[in-house]
Amino acid sequence: MKKIILSSLIFIILVASLVGTVLAVNLGTIQFVAIDNTDSKTIENLEVSVYQVSTQDEQGNFKFAAGFENCTLNIEDLSERNLQNLKEYAKANANPVSIKTTNSNGKFSLNNLDLGVYLFVQENKENEITMQTMLISIPELNKENGLKYNVTVKPKILNKEIVDKNENQKNSTLVQDDKLPYTGVLNWPIPVLVVVGIVIFCIAWLKVYGTSKKKVK
Repeated sequence: MKKIILSSLIFIILVASLVGTVLAVNLGTIQFVAIDNTDSKTIENLEVSVYQVSTQDEQGNFKFAAGFENCTLNIEDLSERNLQNLKEYAKANANPVSIKTTNSNGKFSLNNLDLGVYLFVQENKENEITMQTMLISIPELNKENGLKYNVTVKPKILNKEIVDKNENQKNSTLVQDDKLPYTGVLNWPIPVLVVVGIVIFCIAWLKVYGTSKKKVK
């Protein structure tokens, strides 16, 4: 009887260990690091909303998560415009799975994440910095190590004052360019150009003809 009980306990422990291993494989971790790309300083107290945009099943198939069921945006499109559209859609239709704030080292962690795609959105310090909205997939495909379930992300973050300054310089350059003549671009009517071309051709032809006639004489 004792042997049966002992064998049963060992079996239960093995099954529990196996289940725990499977569950661990199907969960991920994201380490978020906020560093100002302008001066390489860590950013403390940055609040970030994290939305789960899609889930992933055991076969690797993606499906939009709660709040994104009617989303028609392409989550594989990482262009700035599409990310901005995803951000606006998330704020209007979904609830974040987590709202995190960076510590004194500019970091926070997300643990025990279900597989899928997550959207990171800046929530404060808009007057100080601009953080690029980003999509992160769990697991992440790494060419060297295959699938990674523990991912470290460092979003592009720029100083707002410098961004605005560069934008103003860009707009100023565009205004100045508008005042400059465009090489090869003429605003004259086409008929005028045609007539001028014919006149120039006739003058040149008359000169050549006159020269040839004098030589003949």
